[in-house]
Amino acid sequence: MKQDTAAENAVGRKRKGRAGYPGKDAAVISHAESLAGIERFSSVTGQRRAADTAMRGLLKNARFTGALLGVLCLAWVYPILMILFNSLKQERAITTADAFKLPTATTFAGLENYVNALTSQGFLAAFWYSLVITVSSVVLILVCCSMCAWYITRIETPLTKACYFLFVFSMVVPFQMLMFTLSSTAD
Repeated sequence: MKQDTAAENAVGRKRKGRAGYPGKDAAVISHAESLAGIERFSSVTGQRRAADTAMRGLLKNARFTGALLGVLCLAWVYPILMILFNSLKQERAITTADAFKLPTATTFAGLENYVNALTSQGFLAAFWYSLVITVSSVVLILVCCSMCAWYITRIETPLTKACYFLFVFSMVVPFQMLMFTLSSTAD
């Protein structure tokens, strides 16, 4: 008889993982399995566990958080939609009290504003200049800064330590403080 229980215990230990679930580690137990375990335990004892109550509270908080984030998302997207709608209006409809209304048949300009911007306003040339300046400056900054960073981290001298702390200090100080002093020296 003792041998049978010892054999059953050995089989039971072999099948169970570290968390007591068959063949599962504690880190890979799914959320559904953990909720099922809570519900099983709760139904056996007839009491609500604190974890079950906490899970229900989290679900209520998740609904509230989702609704709040949805409202914030709409508030964030609203100005972009207004710019899009106003870009489809005639100029006189944007500068009056009708700026926050949807385009109507009398104020709708269609794609004329976009065609005008691309042809007569020199948008494509300005876009090309901006693209060339941006790409060349990013490439130059990456090359120069990576070489400087390699030198500062690999060579131990008082000059490199001073440069390192100067660079770290420039990241700590807000840009507005630097811009104020630069603009005052430029005048």
